[in-house]
Amino acid sequence: MLVHARALLADSPRTIVVEGDLREPDKILADAQVRVHLDFAQPVAVVMCAILHFIERDPVWIVRTFADALVPGSALLVSHVVDDGDGVVSAATRRGAEIYSETTAPFVLRSREQVGAWFAEFRLVEPGLVDADLWRRAGNGKTTAPIVAGVGILGGGPGGE
Repeated sequence: MLVHARALLADSPRTIVVEGDLREPDKILADAQVRVHLDFAQPVAVVMCAILHFIERDPVWIVRTFADALVPGSALLVSHVVDDGDGVVSAATRRGAEIYSETTAPFVLRSREQVGAWFAEFRLVEPGLVDADLWRRAGNGKTTAPIVAGVGILGGGPGGE
């Protein structure tokens, strides 16, 4: 995958791909290519879409490690599969988790509250931590997938002092 990603991005000097394990955030942040490519004295965005539910231990420490490397004005974007115990969606979600439990990459179902806690150091951007399919559009009021998403800005207000 790494070789393929590098080939796809060979003509894109503004984008890099580095090898790393999200469960070792210090190593990712210390990577020489990352340090050359990103100026951590300036606001940067950390995007953790559809990845943290593959971390078995509560990923709050991963989010905090990245947050500690960021300056105010930096952004965190997270999306995560949730199980709020609300009927059909939850039953399908739990079945999906059972299927994944038989693979090398099982996923962990968490509640909205657990995911929301990862934004403790960030000020959530409106509309907040919401169903992913409702982020930034009116939506039809129906949840098509049990995934929440949120964007937070480090510093500058409630939840991100």
